[in-house]
Amino acid sequence: MKRSMTAALCLILVGSLALFCRPVPAFAQGNIRIGKVKVTPKVAYKGELNDNIYLVPGDGPIDEESDYINTVTPGIGFSFRGEPGNYVNAGYEVDLVAYTDNDDNNYEMHTVTGGFGLKSPLGLYLKADDRYIDTEDPYGTAEEYGLGVPKVERWNNTVNVSGGYEFADRFTIEAQYRNFVEEFDRSEDEWQDKKDHIYGGTFYYKFMPKTSVLVQYRRTERDYTGQEDGAVYAGDTYSSETSENYKLNDYLIGLHWDPGAKISGDVKFGWGDKAYDNDRDPAGNKYEDEDTWVAETRLLYRASEKTRLRAKVMRSIKQSTATTSNYYTDTAVGLGLNQALVERFYLNLGFEYGENEYDAHPGEKERTDDTYTCQIGVEYRIQAWLKASLDYEYKDRDSNYDQNEYTVNKGTIKISAVF
Repeated sequence: MKRSMTAALCLILVGSLALFCRPVPAFAQGNIRIGKVKVTPKVAYKGELNDNIYLVPGDGPIDEESDYINTVTPGIGFSFRGEPGNYVNAGYEVDLVAYTDNDDNNYEMHTVTGGFGLKSPLGLYLKADDRYIDTEDPYGTAEEYGLGVPKVERWNNTVNVSGGYEFADRFTIEAQYRNFVEEFDRSEDEWQDKKDHIYGGTFYYKFMPKTSVLVQYRRTERDYTGQEDGAVYAGDTYSSETSENYKLNDYLIGLHWDPGAKISGDVKFGWGDKAYDNDRDPAGNKYEDEDTWVAETRLLYRASEKTRLRAKVMRSIKQSTATTSNYYTDTAVGLGLNQALVERFYLNLGFEYGENEYDAHPGEKERTDDTYTCQIGVEYRIQAWLKASLDYEYKDRDSNYDQNEYTVNKGTIKISAVF
């Protein structure tokens, strides 16, 4: 079945290109305005052939299920730009997802965004943005809760606020705050209801025109609100004395390159330490604190007008949703290439390796997941406002817990228009 599915994916990727290689009349983005407000309607279609929609092991008790998934995404954006650094924007889009065979999995994802920025001639600035998502998609949370499980109904909201002062053309001091709330609809999922308060500060020293050295501190305070209210999971009832509430400190140093430089992005490495508020969980397992090295590195290198390279190194301490552990260290290393081919055609290549190392409760086996992801795709920029792409992705997860292993092949065709 795997061989035939992979062959079908390749045929779709090759054969569908002809659908989009057709010239269309010229049109420009952002030509719809109401006074000084730019209105940006958009629409996209994605067709995905997926040979393992539930991410199950190939030799497990549940057979792999394949399907062709249609996603239509209409949306609209509004933006106002004043003096440099001053702006207001807002937007809304909805993913309408329909499975061809497993139509019980059909879902919608609604996303509402907004934000503003203010900057004074003296170098003071303030920025804020908000993102609200209401979904039941199968892609899981940041800690992989509900991964591969359809109809995990939930919503989350993220507010980011930052303010700073740029002085002497070399120094910047910035304070940051983030509020993240996530809540689930079903009672059996409420043990994952959570609220984060994340605050910190960054100091930048610009020693070259577009390059700065940085020092950053960040503190995360997480409260599991569902657990504090008595949520039940795996037969155990949580309380405020047994919840997984924790504090996390990250200390980072590195380099920052401004947008537009030949190299842009951040290189940040440092140390993180995590401490739980309570001593034991409802089952009597002791919460173990953890500290380790951390990284937040994402770089874009413009090697030439036609070639761009991407690199990332990410490492953090995350909360586990497995019954055998409380936390895991999440490490990811990735490389990518965007290469201009003939006129308007671009090749995209990507590879990523990820390792999740879980702690283990007494008597449990330590768990390690290794994930390998390879991507290849071709993008055709038909016009400034219209583009199409064909992509193939192979992902393989190896684990010493057999039930967590899976392999998935995905072929995708996409066409999107932003007016």
